[in-house]
Amino acid sequence: MIGVNGLSIYIKMDNTISQSDFNSFAHEIYHSSGQLIRTIAYLTDTTITHTFPYEENRATVGIDLADVEGQ
Repeated sequence: MIGVNGLSIYIKMDNTISQSDFNSFAHEIYHSSGQLIRTIAYLTDTTITHTFPYEENRATVGIDLADVEGQ
C-alpha cells in the first residue's frame, strides 16, 4: 500500500504525473482511510493540479488558493 508520503515522493520525482496515474495512487489511499479522507488534492505552489475523486472535484483543478479569500 502506498501512503500519502509515498504519493508525494512519487510526484516530486516525476512532476509530470497524469491525472490517471494520480487517481490510481490516490484511490488506494482514499479507500483505505476508513472514510476519514474526503478529498485528496495535489498543489503546485498554490494551484491545485490534481484531485481525487476527480469527477466530484474536477472544478477545483486550476484554482490558485492564493486567490481564494480565507486560504
